[in-house]
Amino acid sequence: MLILLAILLLVIPAIPASAAGIAYDNAQLNAVFDCIDGGKISTQSENGRPKVLIFFTTTCSNCRNTLIGISSSEWIKSGETDVCAIEISQKTLEEVRQYRDTYCPDSMIRFGVDESVNANSLAFEYFDVGWAGGSAGTPFIPLIDADNKLQYFYNGYTSSSEIENHLPDLLPETKPDPDDPQPPDNDPDPDDPQPPDDGSDSDDPQPPDDGSDSDDPQPPDDGSGSDDPQPPDDGSGSDDPQPPNDRPDKEEAQAVGESKAACSHVGETVIVSEATAFSDAVAAYQCVKCGIIYKYEAVANSAYAAFLKETEDAILNAQQGEAVISTKLWTSFNKTIFEAMKSRPDVAVTVNYFFEGKPYVLTIPAGIDVDLLMDENGFGGFRYIDKVLNIQ
Repeated sequence: MLILLAILLLVIPAIPASAAGIAYDNAQLNAVFDCIDGGKISTQSENGRPKVLIFFTTTCSNCRNTLIGISSSEWIKSGETDVCAIEISQKTLEEVRQYRDTYCPDSMIRFGVDESVNANSLAFEYFDVGWAGGSAGTPFIPLIDADNKLQYFYNGYTSSSEIENHLPDLLPETKPDPDDPQPPDNDPDPDDPQPPDDGSDSDDPQPPDDGSDSDDPQPPDDGSGSDDPQPPDDGSGSDDPQPPNDRPDKEEAQAVGESKAACSHVGETVIVSEATAFSDAVAAYQCVKCGIIYKYEAVANSAYAAFLKETEDAILNAQQGEAVISTKLWTSFNKTIFEAMKSRPDVAVTVNYFFEGKPYVLTIPAGIDVDLLMDENGFGGFRYIDKVLNIQ
């Protein structure tokens, strides 16, 4: 079944996936991270407020667009919901602070870092619990209610309006009925206890004792029809806390936990989501002994490798004497790209890129000595290349 799941992840489009009504105890996924502005960030809901967690990487465009949308939304300004973004690719505190200042300045989102691998592993634990179909792609977004229950889960680009739609379900419930359950039942009757005794035998506690009444099909119609065993089909079944416990996800999670104790896993890597120029690939570690997938992990630098491959192909296959490259994430080439330029000395390369949040255009003329553009390791940053070209 898990192998089939991995295959499905490969063929299903990368769209946001959510699992409604998970009702998973978030206390089981407890962690604390350093906040870039000081203090700590917990994965648990606090002070009776819901919490939205966003596990992201600084190189993921879907993460960036999701964070920008949420930080500029109106609902976050109310302060009713805590929003915390945790970087999971082991960036430093300063790198995440610079990222926040570039894309989400003056945001009410609290940004956290973890320079170990714990944040990455935790993000995929949330994915394991909340997965409801679709591909695995950052950001991972658990929505936790005021009672510290994981209620919804999204992954991939998610608009602020999608999250806003679920916020009423996460807030503490305010019910006026529990204050006095009796008034709603009888309007004038509570004012005088005698009327119920006058001629209203159907309300008298004795009639139900008459054998004929219990057989009569009419009693169920007297306001108690809603208590009949058939009504549980009326929408209450979906609110029953038991269905979430029957979710296959939880059964599989238990099976994974049991097998971990019984099996010393020997893993092989299976790619469940291919890298793009915007997001890293996601790998699943599958045990060759017991067959379970016991860990998910982003493949470091795979998005950069995908960007380089696309750039190399664009240069080698250029038809009009120019290859135009556009990126909002990357700011350098490696030796592979410079070798492609040597193979096509007739092709000029124009790069539209961003650096520290500002757009730039780099034009590398056709036929230039590309050895001047890279260091001893074969890398050349766009800002460095621009300086070299301006000196010549």
